[in-house]
Amino acid sequence: MQIASSQVELIIRISYPEYPCNPVMINNIVIDEKLIDDAIKATGIKTQREVIELGLKTLIKLKQQEKIKTYRGNLKWEGDLEEIRTNQ
Repeated sequence: MQIASSQVELIIRISYPEYPCNPVMINNIVIDEKLIDDAIKATGIKTQREVIELGLKTLIKLKQQEKIKTYRGNLKWEGDLEEIRTNQ
C-alpha cells in the first residue's frame, strides 16, 4: 500500500498478558498525519502512542455513556429529591 505524504503509518503491537503464552498481535495502520498532529496539539501529549491510546479510551467512555442513556425513564425512583437537597 502506498502512503500519501500527509499520512503516518503506525505499527501497533497489542499484547494479551491474560493468556499464558502472552500472544502479540501486530497491525499496520495508516492514519492521517494532520489528525495525529491536531490531537497532539489539542492535548499536549508528546507521543503518537499516547495520543492514540487516549483517543481509544475516550471513545470507549463515550460509547459507555451512550449505553447509560438507554436507562432514561426506565428506572424506578423512590425518594424525595427536595428532601435530599435540603438535608445536605
